[in-house]
Amino acid sequence: MGSDRVTDTETLTAVKSTGAVHDPVTASEIADALGCTRHTAYDKLEKLHDQAALRTKKVGARARVWWYPADSSPGHPDPTNGEESEHLYRTLAAQFPNGAVAVYDHNLQYELVEGAVVGTTLPSREQLEGQTFAEIFADDLGDGFNSLLRTAIEDGATKTSEVTFGGRDWRVWVTPLCDSDGEIVAGLSVFQDVTEHKRLQAETTESTFRQLFENVPGAYLILKPDDYEIVAVTDAYLEATMTERTEILGESLFDVFPDDPQTDAEGVHALQASLKRVTAERQEDVMPVTHSPIPLPESEGGGFEDRWWSPINTPILNADGTIEYIVHRVKDVTPIIRQLHIDGAEEPLQRFDYGELQLTADILQRGQELQQAKEEAYDRVRESERKYRTLFESINEGFCIIEMLFDQDGDPVDYRFLETNPAFEEQTGLTDAEGERMRDLRPDHEQYWFDRYGDVAKTGEPVSFEAEAEALDRWYSVYAFPFGEPKSQQVATLFDDITDRKEHEQRLERQNERFENFASMLAHELRNPVTIGQLYSQQLPTEAAPQAVDYVTEAFDRLEDIIDVMLVLMRGRETAGETSSVELAETAQAAWRDVDAPEATLELTSDWTIQANETYLRHLFRNLFENAVEHGGRDVTITVSDLPTGFYVADDGVGIPPDKRDTVFEQGYTSAAEQGGHGLGLAFVNELATVYEWTCTVTESANGGARFEFRYVDQDPHQD
Repeated sequence: MGSDRVTDTETLTAVKSTGAVHDPVTASEIADALGCTRHTAYDKLEKLHDQAALRTKKVGARARVWWYPADSSPGHPDPTNGEESEHLYRTLAAQFPNGAVAVYDHNLQYELVEGAVVGTTLPSREQLEGQTFAEIFADDLGDGFNSLLRTAIEDGATKTSEVTFGGRDWRVWVTPLCDSDGEIVAGLSVFQDVTEHKRLQAETTESTFRQLFENVPGAYLILKPDDYEIVAVTDAYLEATMTERTEILGESLFDVFPDDPQTDAEGVHALQASLKRVTAERQEDVMPVTHSPIPLPESEGGGFEDRWWSPINTPILNADGTIEYIVHRVKDVTPIIRQLHIDGAEEPLQRFDYGELQLTADILQRGQELQQAKEEAYDRVRESERKYRTLFESINEGFCIIEMLFDQDGDPVDYRFLETNPAFEEQTGLTDAEGERMRDLRPDHEQYWFDRYGDVAKTGEPVSFEAEAEALDRWYSVYAFPFGEPKSQQVATLFDDITDRKEHEQRLERQNERFENFASMLAHELRNPVTIGQLYSQQLPTEAAPQAVDYVTEAFDRLEDIIDVMLVLMRGRETAGETSSVELAETAQAAWRDVDAPEATLELTSDWTIQANETYLRHLFRNLFENAVEHGGRDVTITVSDLPTGFYVADDGVGIPPDKRDTVFEQGYTSAAEQGGHGLGLAFVNELATVYEWTCTVTESANGGARFEFRYVDQDPHQD
């Protein structure tokens, strides 16, 4: 039994019945009394201690006991008492920091609302109680919020979500409230205003990334694409250009670094042209080595100093392809250019074209390319790490990296948690697990888990599986794969809590089993009187009332058909039994003789012999024929003919509207209920087609009526 299925009242009652006032009890004793795991009992006892309903004390190195205090008698609130529970609830909830706690009923109306933000950020208690949040915040909240509340009160599940209403961001936690019999009587929702937290988190994130960027080992600027305003700069750039961050942030690049009026350097013009190309083409632009003097600060005497740069301008694109920023990266190559200024040459950049300096130019170029490749690889690694870290921290699935521990014989005995993601705690219930061993956290954890992860560490082969972890009181879907170096014995696991799905599957399995047993019993009990009725109907004298005898005989035959139809609908292929060669035209003609429609016409143009059960195929035709007569009129014309991979049954009646063509196959659907229709005929047709792995579709016939098409029908292998 999970902790969400054991109520506080049940736990408190178990404490009272297990020990008298002041008598200590252990988690194991309460687990036995409640029929749950020791872990669940421990969590519930600690929760009651946090609510001041119980006292606790540590005994020995790892044991702990709890007891019901004497002052819980008159004068001390008893959580099992209605009025005192409400008073205790309101007193505690009113102190809930930066949020509110509310109890709501099955209509999602709030019965009790308390909290520090009630009457301030949220409406007053009088405005909220008796209303639904969807009514008060109709413009902000949609059906999704009501679905969240229903999750607790209808499904008995506990969930957390984030919503926005009243201009604020809220984290909402919902859970069911149960009575002593385990029945859900209300829902509990906890609202916490996280607006300021998210704002501070965003500011902290931006500040962190800005600090990281400013310490990048390279000269970088980040510019706005419209006016080239400087929005970020690295320390390396400030050092290379002898500028201060406070002086250049918010300024245009070309206001900070204008052309030197005393020289004919064209650095500014060349940079403007490069940035325009980046804006127009939205692609990186690598500039040639450029002569662009920089202004000196007054402390250095003012004026300009000659500098040569190797610039690269790269666009940063939004999701829609527009440019959000431009990254301007430069490398100061002034020492190299000065070294090449040999023998007083006035144009050192042109020396790259001279034969005697070709080798030097090649070495310079290769060195720059290698440096660029190294920086780009470093950037890619950091970007990859950032993406995977973001994914690691944002996924809903639990993720952890563990180190397997083996004994001297090489058998897995334990594992240590090295790293976990934020969803890990919610998925497992384990807190502060990093650095801890699983055996210490859950000593009774099944050996199965250690064996599976041990195989991954040994073989290096990933595995996917579903298994129950009884010590955690959950089912999991797991993907485990080797991580790091082979000798590290590390395994990474990605897992999801599938307890709700497994419990639902088990309920369905039990329900289906009961359903099949009921079907067998019902069919057996019905067949006996029907068989007897058929035998005696054959002995009735036909001279006195021949028509009545025919009606009685037909009624018993019809009952037998309905039993067969019911079994196919309930059991599928198991009931359809073995198949044999069946001629479509002959079977359809036999079914037509059972239909009371003397004015209707059947046209047969089929030459197919197929593999099917003749009895059920005749039922299929009879249901389709009766449906055509019922909806197409007593004088309807029905056609049975072949398709390339099957056959069809068509009529010239009123047809079936396109929006009803899927609905007609549902059990219980009928448009002739007043005439005795039971809604099983077409459901049987569709189910039999599914059993035989045929496709069954409804369309319009050539004469505007209904046409039922059956494809991928198994043809008799002996048919020519």
